[in-house]
Amino acid sequence: MNISAEVQRDIDLKVDNLLQGMYRTDDELVIDSRMAWHWMSSSFKVFLMLDPATAAERIFAHLQSAGRMSEDAASVQEVRKSIDRRFASEQKRYAALYGVDPTDPLNFDVVINTKYNDLDTVTAMVCAAYQAWRIA
Repeated sequence: MNISAEVQRDIDLKVDNLLQGMYRTDDELVIDSRMAWHWMSSSFKVFLMLDPATAAERIFAHLQSAGRMSEDAASVQEVRKSIDRRFASEQKRYAALYGVDPTDPLNFDVVINTKYNDLDTVTAMVCAAYQAWRIA
């Protein structure tokens, strides 16, 4: 989809409009998005960071154990190439469309490296940072 979005601007516009509409509601939301921080300026913004090598290993392990409808790969290296292509496509697209780097830590209220932290630890870190952000 990233490559399609590079040439079909309407894909990004639809997602952007959806995010902006969601932001205007009174609902409490948790959104997983590369660009929501850009459209939801006064929200609490979290960046979960993971190096590409570890990400590729985790994705490949998941593919081997459970499968994944949106991705198929024969090796960790193949997954890594896919990650690298997606990252390059997103960096290019978001720089061209919005003049931003979606991985710049300054765009976020908290940045957490998930390499050495399990889900419970990351959840606790996000909750603690959110509580601190609310009272600040």
